[in-house]
Amino acid sequence: MSKIVVLIMIVLLVSGCNSGSNPTGAETKGGWAITSPMNFARSGHTATLLEDGDVLVAGGDSTGRTCEVFNPQLRRWVVTGSMISGREFHTATLLQNGDVLVAGGYDVKTNRTLDSCEVYDPRTGLWIFTGLMHVARRNQSATLLPNGDVLVTGGSDNGGGNKLSSEIYDPKTGQWTVAASMQYSRSSQIAELLPTGQVLVAGGYGVYESPAELYDYQSNRWQTTDSMASKYSSAAAILSDGEILVSGGEWGSPSQSSAIYDYRQGKWKSVGSLLIGRYFHTATTLSNGEVLVTGGFTGSYLSECEVFNIQDSSWSTAPSLLTARGMQTATLLNDGTVLVAGGYNGISNLKECEIYSP
Repeated sequence: MSKIVVLIMIVLLVSGCNSGSNPTGAETKGGWAITSPMNFARSGHTATLLEDGDVLVAGGDSTGRTCEVFNPQLRRWVVTGSMISGREFHTATLLQNGDVLVAGGYDVKTNRTLDSCEVYDPRTGLWIFTGLMHVARRNQSATLLPNGDVLVTGGSDNGGGNKLSSEIYDPKTGQWTVAASMQYSRSSQIAELLPTGQVLVAGGYGVYESPAELYDYQSNRWQTTDSMASKYSSAAAILSDGEILVSGGEWGSPSQSSAIYDYRQGKWKSVGSLLIGRYFHTATTLSNGEVLVTGGFTGSYLSECEVFNIQDSSWSTAPSLLTARGMQTATLLNDGTVLVAGGYNGISNLKECEIYSP
């Protein structure tokens, strides 16, 4: 064998070893690549994109107080400070100062729905208690308002009763103030900030009427708006023009329904149906304006994914997850990829994670 041939073979071998240099040796399937697993298997957790581009994952079923941070550059998880109270089905909101507010949830060890709240400081990796909510709640919604306050609405308690009540957290004082109540009690609802500064609340478990509601934080008033064709919707995504896409069903009711809320007209617009009815899925707006839906449940846990095309309001098949799952989190990273973490596969909670590249 000539020296030239040997040299070419060495170059090709080195090139192959260095291509797509992922420190975890990621395997790909279409647009998905395996990345480092979390340190703890979890579902019912939260995932929050921090100001530095890292992702904070907090709590969840079977993990209690544990938290960890994902570094997208290193593709590595690092355990950070534990919460003071173990919780799942809570909310996590990035505040304007870069801290993270965690509110409510369910503590499986004590079998309690929580009114306690904590704030995470990414600079120290530590949690501190902050003011108690006026109402203990889990499966509520939390929305950052334009003035930096946080609106929490609805949710449920240990008895399964859904809440009408709302309250507002002021990060400057660390205290909660009772806000006007919604007209319809609901839990696991969607709540998104509109370009008008109002908050759209829609769907949710136990909502036997379908009108959505709008909250005006300046006047502290709720008003009903147009009704959805489907009274359930478990995932929402903010489109590039500020409209809201909702999709799927709710616990026990997988659905192919999807619709867009036009805040200018105050009306819901019909769009193409999901290819697969589902709930416990995620919906993430990509950098190109499309919306990626991942996993969920429809009689079994799904690996199938779909993409919503904003040009013709239709759904198309996307590459499937490498691991079927529901109740996972999906976070848009600063480089335009999507991190999917944890969830449940019908047998156990997951620590497996994967990254989608559009």
